[in-house]
Amino acid sequence: LVFPLWGRADSELIKTWYVIPPLFRVSEGKEGKRVHCPWPFFQWATGDVHQLSFFPVWGTRQFGPIQNAFFLWPILRYQATARRDVTKQRLVVLPFYQGEKYTPAASNAASGRYTMIWPLASYRREGDVKRFRCLELWPLKNTGPVERSYTPFWTLFTHLSNARDSEDE
Repeated sequence: LVFPLWGRADSELIKTWYVIPPLFRVSEGKEGKRVHCPWPFFQWATGDVHQLSFFPVWGTRQFGPIQNAFFLWPILRYQATARRDVTKQRLVVLPFYQGEKYTPAASNAASGRYTMIWPLASYRREGDVKRFRCLELWPLKNTGPVERSYTPFWTLFTHLSNARDSEDE
């Protein structure tokens, strides 16, 4: 390594060339190939990780069962995770929209869903339990202290229902 101009690493697992580290890097090894030219603005990888990124405009990355994508980062982000028992999908369009969907692997029916259109409303379904709330001024999901202490002050309408009962407040 002749810092900050260039460098080379050569081992049994990976061979890497650097020019003005960490901006320019080319690597090849057992796990695949990777190119940063210049990092973080252009990234390409193949092998265990499949990635193509033109940061901050557009990018996609897949590592095993996890898939991430973005457009105009951090404005629009998408993530999908597939596990043995459930598939989870998340879409975020900052600051106005958040959506999540949980699907069991055995069927196509959604076992859970969360949608928030900030600051207007949110909808949550987990099994048979459904909740709709209007206004939703807190932009984050599942913040216990805020839910208990402050949400009642700005909530105009809440609808809760399950298989047997429903409640409007």
